[in-house]
Amino acid sequence: MTRRFTIPDIKHLVKESTRKRLLPCEQSDINQQIVLDHELGFEAVLTGNGSEKILLPEDGAVVYLFRGQNQEYVPCYPSLYRENPRPRTIPEVFTWRMRFVLFRDMLDTYPIVDSFFKRHNFKVDYEGLAQHYGLLTSVLDLTSNIDIALFFATCWYDHNEDCYKPFDDGKEHEGILYVFCPLMANEPTPLRMDDFMKENITPIGLQPFLRPARQKGYALHIPKGKSTKSWAYRFKFSNEDSLAYYNLFQGGRELWIPDILAIKTKKIAATTTFSYEVFARAYEEFRPKGFSRTKLKKALLNEGISLAKH
Repeated sequence: MTRRFTIPDIKHLVKESTRKRLLPCEQSDINQQIVLDHELGFEAVLTGNGSEKILLPEDGAVVYLFRGQNQEYVPCYPSLYRENPRPRTIPEVFTWRMRFVLFRDMLDTYPIVDSFFKRHNFKVDYEGLAQHYGLLTSVLDLTSNIDIALFFATCWYDHNEDCYKPFDDGKEHEGILYVFCPLMANEPTPLRMDDFMKENITPIGLQPFLRPARQKGYALHIPKGKSTKSWAYRFKFSNEDSLAYYNLFQGGRELWIPDILAIKTKKIAATTTFSYEVFARAYEEFRPKGFSRTKLKKALLNEGISLAKH
């Protein structure tokens, strides 16, 4: 029989396991507080790709990363490859790739992207941002903060109002918390710290728009058909638990920040007509195996997706 935990059970288990993974010099109570709870802001760190930099949160040691859900998907795939209720067809996946190209083009029109991030050689994580703003991508978003993960596990997303809400039906619910150990248990993530930002799990850091930073976001890049290693804890929670996490993050507004980018991304997510130029760039970058341009255009048309000059 599968054990169902409570929220205090999980937080205690994670806290004790985290303590054990700290270096001996970090084991004292004072040093643990510095390493695990100390937050100052963001610092510029070289990614290892030439002079490219990323703005990383100064949130101490990242021993575990977390993902919270109030619905379990087996296996735990990124949204683009999730089989709910069926696997997406190749034309459907490619349509989301074209939407990603539109999203990336839109970001590049913002002065903060062009005049600050690019000018000073800071990395813009386009796919990480796309995932956080509601597009289907090949990224599984994680967080270094367990309470943020538990918020997403204990509150539900209202698609119509584009916000999170607490459960208030008087029933007990079940959530799931995935726990990843990025440097040790999540093969093939590299064991060397200096390779940390080059492989499967990458920190998103501070971006031109704030959702990933507020969510202490990390991106787990998973190729189609591949899976990953994590611990999965199923736990029960009440309406009171849900409301407590809802209030902890100011009704979700602290994490799910409403801004102009969210409004524009919703329009992109509903787009069904694309320019030939966007199709061509998406084809060069995400060409589906076994599909010529002509064959793919016909398949898209059959799915209700049209192409135009502009």
